[in-house]
Amino acid sequence: MVEDGEKNSVVDRLSTEEWLSCAQGLVPKALEKAREVKGFPGRWKMIISKLEQIPSRLSDLSSHPCFSKNALCKEQLQAVSKTLNEAIELRSFCVKEKYEGKLRMQSDLDALAGKLDLNLRDCGLLIKTGVLGEVSFPSAVASTSAEPEAAVHGT
Repeated sequence: MVEDGEKNSVVDRLSTEEWLSCAQGLVPKALEKAREVKGFPGRWKMIISKLEQIPSRLSDLSSHPCFSKNALCKEQLQAVSKTLNEAIELRSFCVKEKYEGKLRMQSDLDALAGKLDLNLRDCGLLIKTGVLGEVSFPSAVASTSAEPEAAVHGT
């Protein structure tokens, strides 16, 4: 239980740029691992095609002027990193054939493909909708930054 608290603390301290670096590092590893799998070739082929799209989405996201200032970017990068780790983990189960059943693994692979679709779609939406231009700060930062303004304006 303590480990979960420590892990969450480390996760909270990572910057958006560090999350980007993490995700960028996981993509080639996930692709390499996915290409090694012999079982469920159709599903893995679909997963690989989605994994191959992630670097360009990450590049588009990171090239936005407000990339590091928007909390949504950090959240999205956390989600992408989590999904990439799941892909690596599922691959190890497939290679070792340590899954509970064929239908269960097929379901897990379909769920992974769905998460990758969601990650790709969400990255695209952040870029296309202009949401990144609306800088959002964590609540603690937002409340402290509003206080000096109130003092200046006498409100």
